[in-house]
Amino acid sequence: MYLYEVDSRLAVWRLVAALATWLYYALFESSSKQATPGKMALGIVVTDYEGGRISFGKATGRYFSKIISAIILLVGYIMAAFTEQKQALHDIIAGTLVIQKERYEEKYIDSTGYDNL
Repeated sequence: MYLYEVDSRLAVWRLVAALATWLYYALFESSSKQATPGKMALGIVVTDYEGGRISFGKATGRYFSKIISAIILLVGYIMAAFTEQKQALHDIIAGTLVIQKERYEEKYIDSTGYDNL
């Protein structure tokens, strides 16, 4: 096996991993659950500013904006501690909020279980 064959296989696997990671976050966060399994375990959801479900496009923008949050020495994540709505840079860029599910349900779901949106 030649070195370039190993490199090309590694490149393909890296591409597959990158696509799988993007789809994981974008599909879960734009789903009716509004959260990845980890967020569900913590009882948090990703919403737009009105409390609605985010689109796949907005979830994709949020995912790729995390690169900017991370590339500047994680300042994009740290700034969540200092913003009024506790938003990281990628949330501000994408126009999203990460909130406790209980608060979301109290504010946006009525007693019949239907969205008030």
